[in-house]
Amino acid sequence: NGSGSLVRTVGVEKPDCELSGCIAIQAICAELNEHHRFKILAQPIKLHCSATDIRFNVVLPLRGRNSMVAAMLLDVPGAVTREQRTTLNMTSIHLNMAIKTLQQYEQLEQMAIYDGLTGVYNRHYFKQKLKKEVSRARRSQHSTLTCAFIDIDDFKQVNDGYGHQVGDMVITEIAQAILKSVRDYDTCARYGGDEFVLLMPDSASDADFHMEKIGMRILEYVDTLHIPEAPELSVGVSIGMARKSAETLVDGKKLLAMADHAVYQAKEAGKNCMRICSDEQFHLNPDSA
Repeated sequence: NGSGSLVRTVGVEKPDCELSGCIAIQAICAELNEHHRFKILAQPIKLHCSATDIRFNVVLPLRGRNSMVAAMLLDVPGAVTREQRTTLNMTSIHLNMAIKTLQQYEQLEQMAIYDGLTGVYNRHYFKQKLKKEVSRARRSQHSTLTCAFIDIDDFKQVNDGYGHQVGDMVITEIAQAILKSVRDYDTCARYGGDEFVLLMPDSASDADFHMEKIGMRILEYVDTLHIPEAPELSVGVSIGMARKSAETLVDGKKLLAMADHAVYQAKEAGKNCMRICSDEQFHLNPDSA
């Protein structure tokens, strides 16, 4: 802008830049250590991009806590003055501090909603999600909401007989079995030490089919689990499902209580099976007797 300040930056949503330009930028940034705020280039870089023909003569690396995450290219007209060097230095400091703060915030956010062992959502997040799903389901006349408790059978015996390390492996593997069984828009969370919970929104016409299919799929996946550290270990889960339609869904606590009661029904039926409660009526899945 003719004022002697930094005047140009560029950002392109769908760049078609030649790879050579990106490689050159990587090479330049690789020469800089964490104490270097920017680099003034003796030979400016041209990206050969259809969106711009600018030749950039300053590279400002943007670093997170452990590595460089991006690079800012600038075109500074003429020789870089002392004042511009000061501006570049301060810009680097503030941007890198902002990136590190954002990374820390993201890490805290991850810790707040995800279970540290299994990577699925935690109980706190599930409770928030339950409120939202109940509200959503009640707004539609043709919606249902299914909640499922999945409890590992005889898990205390696993810990006592094989140790907590194997117990953690079992919990992690079962979490993965559940994730492989559900759909993208279902919610899986670790509710307690050896208990998981699912939320499955559906249309009224498909709810019965989907919740039973998902439940059976979980049982089948768990049945094939293999823990290399305990090859002889056989693991099972008891599943209790509860479904409510938009007309009968009052609040999440009632739905949770129904699912909790259903899982106890599965335990009393011999474990490693599923019980379904739909508007207060219990049903057996076809393969459980």
